[in-house]
Amino acid sequence: MVFDIFNRSSRSYSDGSVLTRTTSKPRGGGWRGEAQGGHYGLATIEPAFADPYFEGMETRLLLAVSLAEFNTIRAANPDLNLSANMADYNIIEVGVASPNGTSSFAFSEAGLRAAIDRAALTTTSDLIVIRTSAASVSQNTIYLGGELVININASTHGSVTIVSLGDAQLTLDAQKRSYRVLNISNSNANVSLAGLKITGGTVTGNGGGIYSSGTLTVTNSIITGNTASSSSYSGGGIYVSGSNSKLTVTYSVITGNTSAGTGGGIYANTSTVEVVNSVIAENKASSGGGLYVNSTSKVVNSTITRNTTTGTGGGMYLSGGTLMLANSIVVDNGATDIYQSIGTTYGYSNITTYITLVGLSPASAGKLPSATTPPIARRPCP
Repeated sequence: MVFDIFNRSSRSYSDGSVLTRTTSKPRGGGWRGEAQGGHYGLATIEPAFADPYFEGMETRLLLAVSLAEFNTIRAANPDLNLSANMADYNIIEVGVASPNGTSSFAFSEAGLRAAIDRAALTTTSDLIVIRTSAASVSQNTIYLGGELVININASTHGSVTIVSLGDAQLTLDAQKRSYRVLNISNSNANVSLAGLKITGGTVTGNGGGIYSSGTLTVTNSIITGNTASSSSYSGGGIYVSGSNSKLTVTYSVITGNTSAGTGGGIYANTSTVEVVNSVIAENKASSGGGLYVNSTSKVVNSTITRNTTTGTGGGMYLSGGTLMLANSIVVDNGATDIYQSIGTTYGYSNITTYITLVGLSPASAGKLPSATTPPIARRPCP
């Protein structure tokens, strides 16, 4: 995996501004599934971070988020669907040198929690920008002493977007101390995460990394090393549930998560799920090592591989609803790559190996029933 943000050198000034020079051109890219030694390996991610304002020039940046930085965030994360008008958002910063306690906070767990609390008080959509630096782990990792909770009704208080800004991803680490990383507890919440690494969540419950009952978008992020530790619960990496809930994952990697129950990477119950240009790999569960879904689900331009299970559906387990698989690779998973107990599964232009579709003849078809036309348009890489 290659996360190509952009390389910067910077210099601080006494007036609190920062001189920043970019040293690389933005790169576009996407997922590639390549044959390696007779099997298909993990795809490679190269998110595009376009930065027309900084390329080839030097700019004095005040600590407040500038219009150029706002446009950088929009260009780097198109699936956030941010408005072009910066004034549409209440912008809250985390990681500034002199926080004011109202719109800016220190880089710390307390600072992040204060920013989320502040977002709960506004009536417009909030953009929480967390400044990071690769120079020090103290400026790119926040160690949590308990789960983060977002209980914000989007219909009255707007959406919440949390995004990192800098030359390193922001890591949120629950340190494997018996709590998850993030709990989106409001079914009317609308939360987006970009440029984050969610890790270290361990819970005797659902959703080791993230629990969501609302609308969740994850883009340009990594969900890894999270655990739902009881066989009675599900969703090692992400758990979404509720008739109004929705999960969208784009340009992200979900890997190395474990559920003692179902859904090692993702568990979705009566939710809408869309996975695009992403990798789901090396997750473990009793059923549905990569994904366990009972929902309307789409997997597009993605790779699902090397997930394992002690039961069925190493790659994916469909227990109801509809699964559409398009332009994707689902191979080298334990047991069957895709197992459908009930529901409807179909696909278009995929590479798959061993599939069990109960109720169809033959049961192990080796390929999905095909739609006559692509059921979803290909989404180009930025």
